Amino acid sequence: MSSILTSLVFHLTPILKFLGFQKFKNVRRKMKLPGIITIPDSKIKLVKTGDAFIYDAFFLGIKAKKDYYTIEVLETIITKCKCYWDIGADQGVDSIFPAIKNTNCITYAFEPIPRSFENLKKNIELNNIKSVLPFPIAISDKDGNHPFYIDAENSVASGLVKRDGVAEILVQTSKIDTLIIDKGLQIPELVKIDVEGYEPQVLLGMQETLKKEPVFIVEVLTEAAGLAIQKFFPSGYKFFAIDDERSLLIQKKDIKRLNRISVNYLLIPDEKLSLINELKILKDA
Repeated sequence: MSSILTSLVFHLTPILKFLGFQKFKNVRRKMKLPGIITIPDSKIKLVKTGDAFIYDAFFLGIKAKKDYYTIEVLETIITKCKCYWDIGADQGVDSIFPAIKNTNCITYAFEPIPRSFENLKKNIELNNIKSVLPFPIAISDKDGNHPFYIDAENSVASGLVKRDGVAEILVQTSKIDTLIIDKGLQIPELVKIDVEGYEPQVLLGMQETLKKEPVFIVEVLTEAAGLAIQKFFPSGYKFFAIDDERSLLIQKKDIKRLNRISVNYLLIPDEKLSLINELKILKDA
């Protein structure tokens, strides 16, 4: 019976969404989903987890992701890249979707949470993507091991920043420079960093790599974090806030949080601005 109800909800979703039935969100998140879901507007398969995104994506497609436009920006840039690093990959959505756009670009996906890492590996296998290589490593400014704090209610809010009232595990950490110089990983042309406030430390651990001027997409949680990140980019880069609600880039003089909990920023060298010619850009007033 539950599978029939889920199927009915799935087929009614476009109609109810059009009618503006907001409470329908709570209904669909209580539906019983199959162990593996297929996102309807992409045909990409993902392991079912308890994340609200999985339920929304099953019924509404990948555009249900709150930062969907960030994926579009990644997909646009990756078409001209040979190597992409996804730092804080979680289940791999920001690795897999861009990778499909350019299978010749190697993607390194880093995710230290054991459960999320297993889902990441499964999702890569489900979609038969050979160009995405997963690593159970937390990228940092130090090589070794470090306590990692896991939010059981929201895995994407977990990280190396100390927090009270959450589980603590020990994870392997590494600097980006170490992985390139000592381990032979390729130098990135595109880097996404989403590590819940630990972004400055990631940048601190890639001083040599920064000299190669890759393109970055970085999450900014606070004003202080934005200022700390900006110190690594004194000149030669342009800053764009990614407005996921309006599907555009807003050019900014400084890296600041917008009027939301967090915002992703595109940090791009001046000589690589042609990579985003096809995207809509608004200059901040």
